[in-house]
Amino acid sequence: MNDKTIIVFDKTALPTSLGTSDADVLIQFYEMFIQITLDSWGELSAGNSTHDFKLVRQIAHKLKSSSASIGAMALAQSLKELEVAATDSNLLRVIEKTEHTTRLLEDTVAHVRAELASLQQELSR
Repeated sequence: MNDKTIIVFDKTALPTSLGTSDADVLIQFYEMFIQITLDSWGELSAGNSTHDFKLVRQIAHKLKSSSASIGAMALAQSLKELEVAATDSNLLRVIEKTEHTTRLLEDTVAHVRAELASLQQELSR
């Protein structure tokens, strides 16, 4: 699937899902997303290095759900593809999808951090 057809980060998704635009609540969710995602990505990378497809599949599945919940749909789609590759124990595809997903993860985290900064600035007014 072409990532250009999928939104990298839809900042309206989380407020819609939670039913609130409260900046404090959104900040907590976004900060938690970044911390858990980056920590889990480190675990996934380690599993990838040792060809632990079960671990890669489990973490990709977990991150796919949390990514979709905050509106990171391109990342969620890429994680889904990584999950499938790991389920199939397809080493070359896992490597390819991990590289692609890493780039999307970095881009998504940058977007979420920008939204965090915006929300924090809104609170300081």
